[in-house]
Amino acid sequence: MGWILRFDFGEGSSTKFKKVEIGGIFGKDVLDDTEHYNVGIDLIDDGNASVRVGGLFGLYIAISMDGQTNDNHIGQWDFDINTILGCDYGIYMSSGTSDETQNEANRFTVNYVAFCDHVVAINTAHDNAKSVSSNYFHFGHFEIHNRNGQIGFWVSGDDTFSNKFEVDGVLVRPVGGGRIVSLLNSAYDNLFELPYIDMDLIDTSGGYNIFKGTSNQNTAIPPYSIVALGRSEITGIAAPTDKMWRQGDRVWNRDPDSGGVLGWICTTSGTPGTWVPIGGDMGGIKTLADDATPTVAGGTKFLTGGTTTITDFDDGVTGQIIYIISEHAITITDATNIFLNGSGDFIMADTDTLTLICKADNKWYELARSDNT
Repeated sequence: MGWILRFDFGEGSSTKFKKVEIGGIFGKDVLDDTEHYNVGIDLIDDGNASVRVGGLFGLYIAISMDGQTNDNHIGQWDFDINTILGCDYGIYMSSGTSDETQNEANRFTVNYVAFCDHVVAINTAHDNAKSVSSNYFHFGHFEIHNRNGQIGFWVSGDDTFSNKFEVDGVLVRPVGGGRIVSLLNSAYDNLFELPYIDMDLIDTSGGYNIFKGTSNQNTAIPPYSIVALGRSEITGIAAPTDKMWRQGDRVWNRDPDSGGVLGWICTTSGTPGTWVPIGGDMGGIKTLADDATPTVAGGTKFLTGGTTTITDFDDGVTGQIIYIISEHAITITDATNIFLNGSGDFIMADTDTLTLICKADNKWYELARSDNT
């Protein structure tokens, strides 16, 4: 694998600003990655340069900033790129291992990207790696397809932090094995501002990172973040049940008009961590499903939905209090998941009520009842 265009400004390159314009760099067939061999633009040291590129097509790596191989500090590059199309890697970054060989303070503005196996790939997972940090990536039209399980942002290594990834135009989501974001090996405090966040398309085996966007998904749907505090504030209809979250993250209830709470806050970091409700209920009364384990996600006040004996209430969170108002002759079972006064079943008649609280063991304990027959 060779390179088509290499920038090596040499010692003291950051002392004078440079401006470069490139029409386009073409490799092989953009849709056949078996034909991709070359690096389009190879950056091996500091730039202090503005580079404008028309397009990068059919390359193994469109832009390489491989500090690991060159063991140099790479920084102060400002790229304005119209199109990156059909490359194995759109932008590849790594850091060196010697002193002062960070990869930092680079800026990329890309109007259109599609058909890349990895749009941005950052790696500091090698031994003695220095940091890749404070880089900014801004995309307009951003397509992730499913050729070889494509990944939008592949971010790896515990020395990869404080980078910003932004898509403010169209984000075409992957299908099948593709991912919007893949966070590995404890990369942390990176900010992702996307049109929507679908946690089913995000791998978060790395450290704690920050998401900002909107979505119609259920588990993690950030509309905005408190970036200065490094905490995510998202919208949803229930507390998260998977993925990695940290103490102080919040989920605001986006369906609060039917008996729900304001939201939930993470009190103990983890996967998914410990979540407790925020605030009291927002008014309204929901109706339980007519089954043995109806969901009580996002609610406090419920009418019974039928006569099926209830053995548990699904989707409760620690500290949640629920009020059950019976509209049927129905039995609440005292057993493994519900602990009632006197250790006996409560055979509710129409108009009876039952108040329960969910403890950290995810089981329900009776607080009060009323027998109104």
